[in-house]
Amino acid sequence: MKYYIKYIDQQFINHPVSYDNLIQVYSDFNENINNYNYIPFTRPDPPRIGDFEVLESEIYSFVDGVASSYWNIRYMTQQEAEVKKAQLLDECSKNAANLLTVADYISVIQNFTSEQKQEYIEKLTYFRNNPVMYPNLCCSGTMPVDTGKTWPSRYN
Repeated sequence: MKYYIKYIDQQFINHPVSYDNLIQVYSDFNENINNYNYIPFTRPDPPRIGDFEVLESEIYSFVDGVASSYWNIRYMTQQEAEVKKAQLLDECSKNAANLLTVADYISVIQNFTSEQKQEYIEKLTYFRNNPVMYPNLCCSGTMPVDTGKTWPSRYN
């Protein structure tokens, strides 16, 4: 999609507008583009930010001679980071509870011996009570084959 932005006296005015919208507003836009003070605008994809970064604002400028934009990104303050950590931990705990609930009903357990069933239940209980110790297990969205952790010593 083609975009244009109004540019008067070396300043960007408002936000980029799609070509289709400009044609609807100004039927003679193609013939008189200079009369309306719009210049072509290239909109890049927004940057990916980390869990502890904030996308503050989009700034319009000329990048390599083309009207475009870039974003201000900053790291969270300590207070913002603490709130985010609490949200992530809460989400992790909820995901762990859901995964462990599903694990309680896995049909494979029907083929276990009574000792294997007891060990399986103990391991699930341990994970249910300690989701922070195995964050890759509770935040992955699916039960991983290899968590990169070893079972607690009492299960070896």
